Amino acid sequence: MARPDVGLLMGRMRELRDAYARGTAVGSAEEASLTAHRRTAMAEMRRLMREDLGFGPLGIQ
Repeated sequence: MARPDVGLLMGRMRELRDAYARGTAVGSAEEASLTAHRRTAMAEMRRLMREDLGFGPLGIQ
């Protein structure tokens, strides 16, 4: 199975940070979109970490 680029996943978090630094309002449409991307990236990172550690899905997401 091909691994996604961790830098790309971390980039999602930086995008949200940069948006706040630019003055993006909490609760705005832009923030909601970036938050959704961050959540997707974090879910993928958690899945990869569990896989690397030999744990299966937690079944609570």
